[in-house]
Amino acid sequence: MKRLDDRGQLVEPDCKTELSAIEKREQEHDRNTRTCVMLVVSVSELVRSRVVAEIEEEHGRVHGANDVLPDLFTDSVYDSYRPAIHDFQKSLRPKDPAVGYRRPPVHSQIPKGKSGNPSGRPKRQDDAWSAFRHSLLRFIPLTVDGVPVPKTTAYVACLQLCQQAIKGEPAARRLLRDLIVMLDDKGLLSPPRKRRRRRRALWTTAKHEELLELAREAIRAMIPDVWDSLKRAILKRNGFSADALAAT
Repeated sequence: MKRLDDRGQLVEPDCKTELSAIEKREQEHDRNTRTCVMLVVSVSELVRSRVVAEIEEEHGRVHGANDVLPDLFTDSVYDSYRPAIHDFQKSLRPKDPAVGYRRPPVHSQIPKGKSGNPSGRPKRQDDAWSAFRHSLLRFIPLTVDGVPVPKTTAYVACLQLCQQAIKGEPAARRLLRDLIVMLDDKGLLSPPRKRRRRRRALWTTAKHEELLELAREAIRAMIPDVWDSLKRAILKRNGFSADALAAT
């Protein structure tokens, strides 16, 4: 695929490394553009109701204000992210209380914090495997140095098997050997490998507060430009004259 550099000249990649570097720059540019567009959309949703109120106070009632986007970007840029913008706007705007599919009336909705099934799921009937597993995990008293210590049935059974194998019983030795081979094949006899934890940068509360304050300042600085551009776009959608647009 032909590519042009910043001066409009044709770029002919000599190798895959150069091509991948160009693709990385394009992906980074796309991410930055998407972030800027979403930020403008979020600020416009924040001030939209006040902008519409100001327009209706000055020029009368307007229509289609909810579908208008600020003219800070061209239509081609908005079209590139139209599905994402639509979903983002839908998540920011208040939910429609109208009744419809999967939207029952408010009076019949289950209150928040209450269960729709107070009795809960019916208890499951224990099968043979569940009964066997519960019996293996059941605690029984085991006397150690004259003191009763609670141990599971599986622990006591393995301890007794090892004691019988030490005494020289052939059946216990064969069973213990088969058990060791089976556990070794599954890797259960070797200790688990320790995972190395990657060191991550520790973000202090002061650092978080500093970043939040920078974000607030950036949004405050954007509000006047987004306000004016959204107002111009709404007036243009409703066919107002150039004088009204210039007054904004």
